[in-house]
Amino acid sequence: MISPTRLLAAAVGLSAAALAVVAVGLQRSRRRGGSATGERIAVVVAARNEAARIGPLLDALTAQSRPADEIVLIDDRSTDGTGALVQRYADRLPLTVVRIDSEPVGIGPKKRALAVGIGQTKSPWLVLTDADTRPGPDWLAGLSRLMAPEVGLIVGYGPYRRRGGWLNRFIRFETTRAALLTASAVGWNRPYMAVGRNLAYRRTLYDEVGGFASGAHALSGDDDLFVQQLARTRWRSVYAGQPETWAPSEAPRTVPDWIAQKRRHLSAGRAYEPWALVGLALWHGTQLAPPVVAGIALGRGASAKTVAALLGLHLALNAALFGDAARRFGERDLLPFYPALEPLYTAYLTLGSAAVSRPPTRWSA
Repeated sequence: MISPTRLLAAAVGLSAAALAVVAVGLQRSRRRGGSATGERIAVVVAARNEAARIGPLLDALTAQSRPADEIVLIDDRSTDGTGALVQRYADRLPLTVVRIDSEPVGIGPKKRALAVGIGQTKSPWLVLTDADTRPGPDWLAGLSRLMAPEVGLIVGYGPYRRRGGWLNRFIRFETTRAALLTASAVGWNRPYMAVGRNLAYRRTLYDEVGGFASGAHALSGDDDLFVQQLARTRWRSVYAGQPETWAPSEAPRTVPDWIAQKRRHLSAGRAYEPWALVGLALWHGTQLAPPVVAGIALGRGASAKTVAALLGLHLALNAALFGDAARRFGERDLLPFYPALEPLYTAYLTLGSAAVSRPPTRWSA
């Protein structure tokens, strides 16, 4: 029988190997853009009852140093005057507003709205964002510098604005963790996750994979399920990690709002590609195993000093990788809170995720 100490050492070794794979992928994703391409860009926004929040996005699009060639906004059954508000910008933006009044059949409502909007575009590049996003003035210019001939997909970073309180810190901590894995996967040209508020791809890629046919019934997945289809194509993916390409938005202010958001995001997980599910299981399994095995080892009489040293190594390697990500993604202020946030994140992975995974019934108010 393998001794508890050796079992823990093996668990820490597997964890370190997984961390190394992610760290290498993160390094590979640090691609610098070249000169801005001359290819036309269409910005596509699906909105439902966003009159109170969409104004700053439209202002941001008006202020772009590299203006969009087309902007298509899909007003999906809004009852708050979203479409009328957007129309006020028609003299300042190359704007097309498409109104949808019918219920979707056989496809999630946001996917249906985006598909309708994409159908209205003529540009070779599509840039998707959300109504509550606040990109900076060089957002489109930064993305355009990544539109190399071999690139079909650009996965962007969507940070949440910094506010006080532990909920905001935890949301940003989880977002940084997700960005770390997302950028690493893109570095290996195996994107499995993206944020719909900062995502760009070629229209030819969209047509090649059949649009949003994968997981059409899922409420979300216009980002994750779509980017996973890249594996079936010849295109390369790149990660937009430069600060000018970020697309920030406001984080949920209350726990119920955060749970509702997470339910939407997690609803696509049931339709993930098998390779993505296996990869995520291996990653989380290797990272959760050391503390579990450490507890077992102590219960079987292993040396407390040895257990502490091995577990400390596991935690130190994790902290180093997160520190690299936090510095890259502008979240340095989270580093002093890492000792408290990491256990909360582990508890969320093991217990809390099940509490927010019940499928939601709508994509927006």
